[in-house]
Amino acid sequence: MYLRTLGGVVVPDRSFHRPKPLLLLAYLALEGATPRRYLAELFWPSAANPRQSLATALSQLRSGLPGSVEGDAGRAWTSVACDAAQFLDAVTNQQWQQAAELYAGTFMDGVDVDGGNVELEEWLFAKRESLAARAVVAFVA
Repeated sequence: MYLRTLGGVVVPDRSFHRPKPLLLLAYLALEGATPRRYLAELFWPSAANPRQSLATALSQLRSGLPGSVEGDAGRAWTSVACDAAQFLDAVTNQQWQQAAELYAGTFMDGVDVDGGNVELEEWLFAKRESLAARAVVAFVA
């Protein structure tokens, strides 16, 4: 399974297109194993029951993209390959050609965060800016 996040967001050959669970999957692919409590508060700060909202999103991922997320009582993680993570590895290893080929556009292009969710919106914008800046370096090199 492969998560494409540069230039849009899609899991090729799969019909799962829910933006928030895919954003959650991208977050886990880039940030690694994360405490469930933190994820619940980051993604659903205004929900009546943030942990239930997280459980629902994880359930949607498990049913729509079997094997995409794993977890235990305290944390969630993914082992899904992600183009943004591969891009960052290529830049770190100065594999400029590979980095340039991987960068297909803005990170999570077309995905917006719910109004009022400032922390998640800041993470998304910071990731977009960081990846774009590294793409410039790759293209120049």
